[in-house]
Amino acid sequence: MKKFYFIALGAALLISACDKTPVETEPVNGTITISPLLTRVSDLNFDEGDQIGLTISMGGGTNYVENAPLTFADNVFSGAITWYGDTEAVSDFIAYYPYNPAGAPETFTVQTDQSEGVSPSDLIIGTETGIKPTESAVGMTFRHKLTKIVVNMTNNTGSDITSVVLSGSKTTADVNVAEASVTVAADSETADITTCETENDKTYAAIIVPQEAALTVKVTTADSKEYTQNLETKNYVSGGQYTVTAIVSAASGIQISVDGEIVDWTDEGEVGPGEGGDTPGGENTIEYGGVTYKAVTLSNGQTWMAEPLRYVPEGMTVSSDPAAADAHIWYPYSTDGTTTTALTDDASIAKNGYLYDMYAALDVAELSADKVAEYEGAQGICPDGWHIPTWQEYYDLCGYSNKTATVNTSQTNPDALFYDSAYGGGSIKKFNEGGWNFVLSGVRMKSNFTATPSYQKTKVTSTTDPDLAGKPSINYFMTSTFYQEGTNNFQFMCLATTFTSLYPEGRATMMFAHCETGQQLRCIKDAE
Repeated sequence: MKKFYFIALGAALLISACDKTPVETEPVNGTITISPLLTRVSDLNFDEGDQIGLTISMGGGTNYVENAPLTFADNVFSGAITWYGDTEAVSDFIAYYPYNPAGAPETFTVQTDQSEGVSPSDLIIGTETGIKPTESAVGMTFRHKLTKIVVNMTNNTGSDITSVVLSGSKTTADVNVAEASVTVAADSETADITTCETENDKTYAAIIVPQEAALTVKVTTADSKEYTQNLETKNYVSGGQYTVTAIVSAASGIQISVDGEIVDWTDEGEVGPGEGGDTPGGENTIEYGGVTYKAVTLSNGQTWMAEPLRYVPEGMTVSSDPAAADAHIWYPYSTDGTTTTALTDDASIAKNGYLYDMYAALDVAELSADKVAEYEGAQGICPDGWHIPTWQEYYDLCGYSNKTATVNTSQTNPDALFYDSAYGGGSIKKFNEGGWNFVLSGVRMKSNFTATPSYQKTKVTSTTDPDLAGKPSINYFMTSTFYQEGTNNFQFMCLATTFTSLYPEGRATMMFAHCETGQQLRCIKDAE
């Protein structure tokens, strides 16, 4: 990597790349001494043997030196160039990397195979005007002119990554070295670019031409499996570095998330997911029932809908009355702590989804204790390849559960993904930080078959998150795991929220709910 290098001229033109202290040298044959300046960031440096091409323009179309090669060795650039004789003459310095003996490039094409390193594709240009021969150093700043993509990878596949490829970018730029400008060539073809592995199985980098593009990341593992994910359309600017964070799992495919730190290049932010991937589990969105849902692959490999389901099966309708006896799907609602109001507008439904009972979610007319094994992990009304979450899948997130049908005591798993020891269960803040996107759409509560159902009126008052304040504080998230059957009851496990002064960020734990309770439904992707 390279940035901010300065040139000074002597009997030979020298460029120091590491010492910030001015160096006093003896003039050679009456020529200037060298006092190089350097701003150095991180581990930035030229590599041994790198060459730049220097042009010294005297104006009026006259060049004192044109495309003279300078070679980097022993921490300096050197070339057989001496000052011109007129000490009052003004010149402009123009230099570029990598050196081309044929002359400064008018076009530049990045390598499609950068697996051995990005330097040959890293076009760098520096210009400085109004230079006179002097005993002082001549400073000249070099800048990256193309775009760097860094992929930070978490590999959960169990197999080594053999390649990371970026597709969808044009590879040739039109270049004006004198103006230090580059633009994507109109007639350039798009091509796959194989990245350079900069840290084993973790970090990969590539240089692309600045342009507006929707890139695709393709990861290949040693067991010959491919995982592909589209990125959002982005205007990649000259000199910018963009970070892509990816999690790859054999069970869940590849998931792009937004993360990472910008270093040496200019900070142009991170690149998020686009729509779709062409391998199983690669989706960051899923189309279902005419609706596009966001999805997220968590660091434990699970892929969840990152939004509540809002699908209405054929023949069913949505009710705004929680007491409706013949309804199985209800609108979400708002509450002031005393009264509730069904939210029937499109924006509220898009954010909060619907509340489903078990009949609607499983798409069955009746429930039977003889079929509880069939209900566990059933697809129900979820999309193909997805299912209603199980108790275990939620427990792996929150880490605390009341007793279940098989364990007659509470259970704690401190290693659960979003477990917080101070909360003794899942932290909603940690759920959100992990990308799960907790949405408080409430619950249509019914405790048994003969009870009068209603929306729960309690609202969030004790919270450290202003976005949660005033929302329904009691929320149930459905599972397909059976709990128990009684004379007047049929219950399933669920994830439930608690907001108190002890849990201002919101606590999430496992409990059970009656089958006619209206709950939020998040579908989870089937394991492969």
